[in-house]
This record gives sequence, C-alpha cells and structure tokens, in this order.
Amino acid sequence: MSGTFVHESEVLFHDAKTFNPDRWLADDSAVLERWLVPFSKGPRMCIGQNLAYCEMYLGFAALFRRFDMSLDGNTGRDLRYRECHLPLFLGKHLTCFCRPVEK
Repeated sequence: MSGTFVHESEVLFHDAKTFNPDRWLADDSAVLERWLVPFSKGPRMCIGQNLAYCEMYLGFAALFRRFDMSLDGNTGRDLRYRECHLPLFLGKHLTCFCRPVEK
C-alpha cells in the first residue's frame, strides 16, 4: 500500500490534498494516528522503521539546536511531486537559509 493513497483520502482526512500540519495538533488528532503510515503497514512494512525514527529525532534535534532557519519564499505550489514508488519532484525543491545559532 502506498502512503499517498491513505494520506490523500478525503474519507479519512478533511481537505486531504491541502498541506495542513495543524490537523495533527487538533483536539481530535489522536483518531488520525492510526492513519499515519509513512512506513506502510502489515507484513511488508519497513523493517528499519524504528531505526529511521531514532535517526530523525537525533537529526532534527541537532539541526534545530544549531541553526536558525527561514524559508526561501517557497509555496505549496512549488513543492509538487508525483509518487511512483519513490517521489518524483515536479517543481523546485524546498530551500531554506540556515545560519548558526548565536551563543
């Protein structure tokens, strides 16, 4: 199962094709947790899922601790992609400016 089929389902998510990270912060977001499937589900799910989560936590923590970041004027329209097993980016990639945190 592709995560795109689940994550873009209007049955499961209100306005599913709109980028809205706040949907995971709403009062009823606990219901959505079972539909977050970035590593697939079932017998063919990613065996490196736990390692990937650990690496993401460490990587994001180091990134946000060491840098102040700002976007380079990207919009949702710039970040279009098509999923063909691996994402194929059709627009420009997300870019941001990073400057070391002043101590």
